[in-house]
Amino acid sequence: RSLAEEAHVDIVTELMAEHAARRIERVAAGRRMEAHAQAERTAQARRNRLALRLGLLLIGMAALLGVTLYGLVIRPVGRLRAAVRRIASGDLTTPVDTKSWPTREMSALAADVERMRAQMRSMTEGLEEEVQRKTESLVQAEKMAGLGTLAGGVAHEFNNLLGGILGCLESARAGTDDPSVVDDLDMAKRTAGRATELIQALLGVTRPARGRIERVALLGVVDDVLRAAEVTARHRRVEMIR
Repeated sequence: RSLAEEAHVDIVTELMAEHAARRIERVAAGRRMEAHAQAERTAQARRNRLALRLGLLLIGMAALLGVTLYGLVIRPVGRLRAAVRRIASGDLTTPVDTKSWPTREMSALAADVERMRAQMRSMTEGLEEEVQRKTESLVQAEKMAGLGTLAGGVAHEFNNLLGGILGCLESARAGTDDPSVVDDLDMAKRTAGRATELIQALLGVTRPARGRIERVALLGVVDDVLRAAEVTARHRRVEMIR
């Protein structure tokens, strides 16, 4: 009987040991699975924190890049555009700042714009002076044209008067034989003739034409001038010596 009990006890002991081993294996497997899950959760949390930090870093870098880009490029380019628009609108007196720029490249570009403004102002001032001179020349030409028209009208009137005077001189000379009177009439005729030539010259100014050069007896012209001025000289008590 004791042998049977011992055998029974051995069997129960083996069964309990197997049951305990399976239970331990199940618990160990659960612990391993739980540890694996915990490790996965920890790794995921680490990945999330890393992604968040990386995102914040990228946002900071983008903000820094934006501020730098605005300060170095966008704002200076806006100032240059404003200067160019001001020049294009006709304001050539306001100079472009060439010193307070963030980079040497922008300073060089501003210097080029300022040089263009100065050249345009110089050209514009020269053009304005030229336009002023041309305008004055045109005004003077208009005045001379009006004066020429007036001189032409006056010349025509005097020409008509001289025609009548010459006709009267011809009639008076034909009706007298007195040598002194004839000389005076001839002198008056020659004087009227020179006056006619002067009128023709005035008409030639108003209507330009090709002139003609002829020989003139200067002694005769001087003698006629002296005889024509003799009466006036006598009234003014001026002695004329020939």
